[in-house]
Amino acid sequence: MNETLAKSNELSASGFHPVVAWGLAAALGVLWWLTHRWTPRLPESRPVRAMAGLGRIVIGTLALWAFWQAAAGHLLLETTWPLPLHGLLGAAAIEIVLGLYALEKRIVPERI
Repeated sequence: MNETLAKSNELSASGFHPVVAWGLAAALGVLWWLTHRWTPRLPESRPVRAMAGLGRIVIGTLALWAFWQAAAGHLLLETTWPLPLHGLLGAAAIEIVLGLYALEKRIVPERI
């Protein structure tokens, strides 16, 4: 057994079946979506909103990492960057775009 593969953070190296990886990706994706639905119900304080944003980025990172792990069970993903970093960059980008959209929605008057 390859020692570097056994110590990696890949699900396939841990012996997980691809169906488990897809299920984990789907569950984390739904959790990420639910956190976006729950955020408006939180108090309006800045620290609470910041912690909610960080929590969404963490959950989004895990969801995207699980998706890449599931895809890697079927495709050969060649990258020099670790997959968790891809997940972090993707989740941060999605959260920034959603935040900008929410800001635009508040400041642009509705069209009549």
